[in-house]
Amino acid sequence: MPDQVLPRDTYMVIVIGAMKPAIHHPQWYRAINAIDDDELAASLKMPSSGTTPIASRLQFGSPILTVACNPAQWLIHSTEAASWERMLKITSLVFAKANDPALTAYGFTAQRHIDTNATDTKSLLADCLNGLHLGLPVGKSSSSNISLSIDNEDYTISTSIQPSVIGDRTVFVFYNHHYQAQDINAILDGRFERFSAEAGEFFTDVVSAINARAREG
Repeated sequence: MPDQVLPRDTYMVIVIGAMKPAIHHPQWYRAINAIDDDELAASLKMPSSGTTPIASRLQFGSPILTVACNPAQWLIHSTEAASWERMLKITSLVFAKANDPALTAYGFTAQRHIDTNATDTKSLLADCLNGLHLGLPVGKSSSSNISLSIDNEDYTISTSIQPSVIGDRTVFVFYNHHYQAQDINAILDGRFERFSAEAGEFFTDVVSAINARAREG
């Protein structure tokens, strides 16, 4: 069996609350018109699709969308940024039809492995941290991770920058907006547009900064 290829990008909507995994079956998604007949047939044929009282998972669409649910969390994700619009529509539809579950929070996440001009992102990120003069150990870096979370108006922004497992020149960048859930339809009121714009700017700025640091040697 060939090795599984790690996806370069992952995009997801996550909803936190009291979930009912048993209803998250491909047949139910078809009944609420979240998927069509072809997607239902394809999902039922996938070995990874299945529903139990404590966990559910289904895959459908092209590009593939994956839905997973457990008693505390529901999520939908894709490896294609073009899937965002449909993921948002499915999220809104599912929680309009799921018997008004007790939701507590939701969020948007984008994570990407991006190529840079640095020859060794581990060492470059470690040098950036050492430049803060916080007393961190100095030496050949085997790992480095820069993470920051901040509160901004009615949501929390969480970010992380790490060397990528894909290669020495590649950086892994994580960006998330986390909201307290009052109305799941708030997903459609402009919050995603803000997330998308800020995530795009963050990815661009991270790579630009790493490339500038690499040019400096």
